[in-house]
Amino acid sequence: MDISDYNPSCSARGRSGAGGQIGTVVEVLRRGAEEALLVEFSDSDGQSYAMAVLKADQLIPLHRRDAA
Repeated sequence: MDISDYNPSCSARGRSGAGGQIGTVVEVLRRGAEEALLVEFSDSDGQSYAMAVLKADQLIPLHRRDAA
């Protein structure tokens, strides 16, 4: 699987302190058959305030529609 298989915008669920927050998948991490995603959370100014290693089933993909 390639990082392009993941929507870079996602929302974390079921994680203490990060539930419902919107983050960006910045790297796919692999160890043997295990796979996890490094997700960065940042504020509206683009300043990172948290990073988390999450499994794909802990994320909800978000679909952004650009204004025309």
